Amino acid sequence: MESIYKSKLILNCGGALRTRLILVALTGLLPGAALAQGVLEEVIVTAQKREQSSQDVGISITSFTGDQMETLGFTSSIDVASMSPGVHVGGSIAGQTSLFTIRGVTQNDFTDSVESPVAVYIDEGYIAMGQGQSFALFDLDRVEIAKGPQSTLFGRNATGGVIHYITRKPSQEADIRGNISYGSHENVTAEAAIGGPIGDSLSGRVAVYLNNFDEILDNNYTAADAPLHPGTGLPMTGSPGGGEDMWNDDTMAIRMQLLFEPNEDVDLLLMGAYAKTDVSSGPYQSSPSVPVFDSAGRLVNTIKAGPNETCEAITIGGAGCTPIPFVDGEGAGLPGFLVLGPAGLENGTRPVAGGDFFGYVDEDGAGNDTRTDFGYTDLNNFTSRAFTAKFTWDLDFATLTAVSDTKDFEKLVIMDVDAAPVPQSLFQSKAQTDQFSQEVRLNGELERARWVAGFYYLWIDNKTKNGLALPANSPLFGVGGVLPDGTLVVVPFAGLDANNDIQLETNSYSLFGQVEYDLTDQFMLTAGVRGIQEEKDYSLNSPVFVNTDDRVVDDSIFAFPLPIDNLGNIAYEDSSSKTLWAGKIQLDWKPSDDLLLYFGINRGVKAGSYNGQLQDGSPRLSPDEIKYKEEVLTNYEGGVKWTFFEGMARLNGSVYYYDYNDYQAFVFAQSSGTVSNNDGKTIGTEWELIAQPMEGMDLMLSMAYFDAEVKDLALAPTLQVDVEPSFAPPLQLAGLARYEWPALSGTLALQADFHYSDRFYYNIRNFDSQKYDDYVVGNFRVSYTTADDRWTLAGFVNNVGDAKYGVMGFDLATLCGCNEDYYGKPRWFGVSLSFSYQ
Repeated sequence: MESIYKSKLILNCGGALRTRLILVALTGLLPGAALAQGVLEEVIVTAQKREQSSQDVGISITSFTGDQMETLGFTSSIDVASMSPGVHVGGSIAGQTSLFTIRGVTQNDFTDSVESPVAVYIDEGYIAMGQGQSFALFDLDRVEIAKGPQSTLFGRNATGGVIHYITRKPSQEADIRGNISYGSHENVTAEAAIGGPIGDSLSGRVAVYLNNFDEILDNNYTAADAPLHPGTGLPMTGSPGGGEDMWNDDTMAIRMQLLFEPNEDVDLLLMGAYAKTDVSSGPYQSSPSVPVFDSAGRLVNTIKAGPNETCEAITIGGAGCTPIPFVDGEGAGLPGFLVLGPAGLENGTRPVAGGDFFGYVDEDGAGNDTRTDFGYTDLNNFTSRAFTAKFTWDLDFATLTAVSDTKDFEKLVIMDVDAAPVPQSLFQSKAQTDQFSQEVRLNGELERARWVAGFYYLWIDNKTKNGLALPANSPLFGVGGVLPDGTLVVVPFAGLDANNDIQLETNSYSLFGQVEYDLTDQFMLTAGVRGIQEEKDYSLNSPVFVNTDDRVVDDSIFAFPLPIDNLGNIAYEDSSSKTLWAGKIQLDWKPSDDLLLYFGINRGVKAGSYNGQLQDGSPRLSPDEIKYKEEVLTNYEGGVKWTFFEGMARLNGSVYYYDYNDYQAFVFAQSSGTVSNNDGKTIGTEWELIAQPMEGMDLMLSMAYFDAEVKDLALAPTLQVDVEPSFAPPLQLAGLARYEWPALSGTLALQADFHYSDRFYYNIRNFDSQKYDDYVVGNFRVSYTTADDRWTLAGFVNNVGDAKYGVMGFDLATLCGCNEDYYGKPRWFGVSLSFSYQ
């Protein structure tokens, strides 16, 4: 009897089928399944470096086809998280930098030299820069989300999982597609792709994408909003030309591919891509917050300021208000400079009840009105380029695959730290990452076994300048001194840029292999291992330059250096070489074609790296604390994949336990952050159900729940606590209902879907003001498809209830008495027209 584990022939669902049955695998529920003619047809995934039915793979996988993503309204890479319980999004720059979280595994350090523990790939090419995880979705064949450590086959930075986007490839069949949509905020999105034969053995494909929408935030800032400077007494007017509306998008992207097939055994695929995004300055909004100290003077909490709050800070068990010396200007600054603090703060009180340290109150809270001096419609920009070559050769004993990939990313970000009318300080980041990777692997099959073995090399060269700029008129510092009679003398402050200069070069070498062996016709044992040699060269210094323009990262007029550690050193250099390993062992039991049960142990590893602490007045790290260790995640997981009701329904589920050693915990405080190594644990489960109870009706419901804990986090000197990881909602739910029927010589369809997120913290310190409430977002769509399946006209409403929900933020309670908040998109209406010829 032939083993039931051997690869099946998976039918490719054609145009009518894809258009009709969009539900497939929503939220991984039926990971990788598609509904067709009342039968749940499987689609292929490549989570184990070979083509398999997702129902035959003992991994928790979510898969969406390109047509499904279009129907669900996904336009950005991060949108897939909304319908994938267990997957969430964190990040910075008010969503302009977004990073995936899977099962609570995250790394939200905003330094661009840091890699994510969730590995993101496009066509087998790894994306090293965190900024690169956000990109436009167009002309995709599918996306695969493999949850849990995948380091054995995907490398040293896949402890949380892997998200792999696979584009549509050229073929000898003509394929023309197009889509145009119009929606709220003058949102115009256009996508087109054409592919087909160029010669008998050569095929090509070109795809382009454009997206543009106007500003969502109305910036009502005027010069009258500027308070008086605490030193000069003059109005603290903001940056020239500032005060513009924010939160927009202007993106263009193009992808070109050539497929050369000289014979049936050999093919060579060449892919090139370019993308450019221009957006506003970071569209954060401000909310007042209050620092809370204990009797020892340690910061132990921050809370949201109520409308009648007048205290700058409070002390547990204390009477009255607590002043903060740095904020109040009771100390010397840099040589020749004074720490001034905001005007109006007396005896630790705020100038306006319910406002921040400068008296600002955002009148409509989470609404779309704001007042910030540093607001620019066209400022931040991101550029990426990529080239990939994939060579495949079917040998007599195995298939040889070689994937060469090169990418480069450029980034410029400048944003208002306090998101308010005061030119207090700016965050700046100018970064470039160049990378190259080479994988060579062999896939083979024996009578009772399948195997893969290979070599992988990765080179990354990152150059980052990031830090804080003090604009002219900044209330934080002044130039001058105090006369013998106590008179404060301050002259106008021209401004300074204090940016870290970071350079990190990484060379990583890996050997890996995995074998699946059929013990019997029903039991299969999988074992794999990966050895990694990781080499890094790192340098850090913090030069200060004169600020000549708030809208650029200045490096022309050098002023002085700043110390980068607690010993006063002004430079840090280090080289490291580390041997790492990852592994997997798993037992699958498949008593029938419709049922799979599995249990496995996976060891994932993420390489160590270096801190790049910003110059924000916080105590400096010691030289030993600049470098942090690798994190190791061991996952014990069991699961089930069951197809029942004669193929009309499927239930997939998993239960797992994470044992975390040296978790890389990013702690943000004041206006900077550092990473420390802490142990942790997580217990979780995921369940997904999908069914077709009647012809034309598709139903789906899925959930994920986990209890995660990071141990002994240093909250303050001599104070350690157990906390939840950031951007990790314990409970997530998602559901979808779709019904279609013949009408008007074509097909009409109604679709409604929702996703629910539990409350979560955006800072691992778990302070009260850092917690966002739970929320539900619902979407609705109606569509008509012509009988030949070539044209589809649709109308949609996203976020039907106009929910106001927090996505990401930063706690700045000790700097400005405020937090930065970024909220999800408001209610969004639109219509779209799609064309497909195949």
